[in-house]
Amino acid sequence: MNYVTMANLINKELKSKANGFVNSVLSDKMASQIELWTKLYEDNAPWIKGNVQSANLPASIASELARLVTLELKTEVTGSTRANAINGIYKKVISNLRVDTEYACAKGGLIFKPY
Repeated sequence: MNYVTMANLINKELKSKANGFVNSVLSDKMASQIELWTKLYEDNAPWIKGNVQSANLPASIASELARLVTLELKTEVTGSTRANAINGIYKKVISNLRVDTEYACAKGGLIFKPY
């Protein structure tokens, strides 16, 4: 499903259930821009035809930004036996944090909510 279709479905659902009191922040224009950036990130720019090659800058920019954001990240769960058990699972989630951050830079937003 593309972003424009998703935005339209969300807006339609919000209007039918919330009686107009809730608005989506994802407009059609923003959804189409996210789709364009996604195509650029995937090295599938609409203006590249024939033997023209891309420098693949969007993927490089997202990768470098994710590297800089997660470069010095040190995080763990400590304090009790339960924390040690949680930390084992938490380490698996954090191990892919750089890749997830790159996708967030490339395709929209992502929220990491540490406590």
